Amino acid sequence: MKLNNIKIAALLAGTVFMMTACSHEEIDLYSGPTSGIFIQQVRTSDIYGNPQTYQEGETGITFATSGPNVTGKVTSFLVRSMGPVTDYDRPYDLKVVPEETTAVEGVDYTLEGNEFCIKAGESTDKVTITMIRHSGLLQKTVRVYFKLSPNEHFDMPITEYKNSSNWTVAGDTLKTDHYFIEFGENYTCPSYWNSFGKSYFGDWTVNKYLTLNDQMGWSVTDWNYAGFSGYKIALGKFGAAAKILQTYLQGQADAGTPVLDPDDPSGYMQLAPNYLVDYGAYLTPQD
Repeated sequence: MKLNNIKIAALLAGTVFMMTACSHEEIDLYSGPTSGIFIQQVRTSDIYGNPQTYQEGETGITFATSGPNVTGKVTSFLVRSMGPVTDYDRPYDLKVVPEETTAVEGVDYTLEGNEFCIKAGESTDKVTITMIRHSGLLQKTVRVYFKLSPNEHFDMPITEYKNSSNWTVAGDTLKTDHYFIEFGENYTCPSYWNSFGKSYFGDWTVNKYLTLNDQMGWSVTDWNYAGFSGYKIALGKFGAAAKILQTYLQGQADAGTPVLDPDDPSGYMQLAPNYLVDYGAYLTPQD
């Protein structure tokens, strides 16, 4: 009996000693971010709205199919957070990388309206980019490249993910820390022009194509269906269209404001031999 009392007393004494020792020991508490952040943009969804595939960049955005009244386009991507939703706003660190970007802010695009912040009660933020349409995009494509970095509010525990929600399907691995957007006019010569248009309008150029469309009220979509019954553009209309364009160009030249075309050898917008515009007042005879 006494032996048992001794054992109990020793156990109690040891416990008190351990509690006393622990009371003097400093414990390092984690004070860093408790939430993660990443970029993940859905490319396709099923009929129920569930994501199927993803993308780490958006390419091929073009103004080519837009009417002349369209001065810009808007696109976006999502920045997503992990961890608990908070009752306060949490800014995140997203910047445009100059070395990877060919577009100029204020000229080619604007980021107005973005706060780059996960709002209170929210787990995602939509980053919106407004692409600006201007003549400088007629023959080039530009890119805006975004880079996401950790900050005092967010870690980045996920660095990559598969581009498919089905992990049994082979797919590319995408990064979570960046997103890019490529856009321009991206006009291409319609096959119908190559087949029949050269005899009337001459070689295809972007400026000539747009000028002809403007004079005739044609669009890129109309060219996609050229030659089909019931559509605007047909071979039988090319003679009249070439005459209308020739009359316009000649009128501009006679008024002292010739229409320039950097893709034409002469520097001026010219048509096929049967519809030539007289630029004699502007061209220097060659020896």
